[in-house]
Amino acid sequence: MLDVRRMRVLREVANRGSFSAAADALDYTQSAISQQVAALEREAGTKLVERGARGIHLTEAGRALVDETVTTHMEVEREILGSLSAAETAILAELLRTALLGMGDHAGASGSATG
Repeated sequence: MLDVRRMRVLREVANRGSFSAAADALDYTQSAISQQVAALEREAGTKLVERGARGIHLTEAGRALVDETVTTHMEVEREILGSLSAAETAILAELLRTALLGMGDHAGASGSATG
C-alpha cells in the first residue's frame, strides 16, 4: 500500500512545480522531499517524476496518482464533514433535550412554591 504522507508530498510537488517549493510549503528540506518521492516511486514500482534542468514534470503514472490522491482526499473530506454534521446534530439535540428537561424541573419547582 502506498504511504499517504508520501502521496501528499507528491501532490505538493505537482501543485508547486518543484521540490524546493513543495519543501517550503510542507516545512521540509528539499532533500527530504526528494527522498519521499523516491520512496513513493519504489512503493509504486514506477517512475512518478521526471527531473530536468527546468524543474520537474510528472510522468503519466505520477499524474494518475496525484489525480487519484485528490479524488480520495475529497471523498474522505466529504465523509468526515458528514460525520461531523451528524455528531453536531446529535450534540445539539442532546443539549436541547437537557435544556427542556431543566426548564420542566424549574417550572415544577416554582409551581410548588406558589401552591
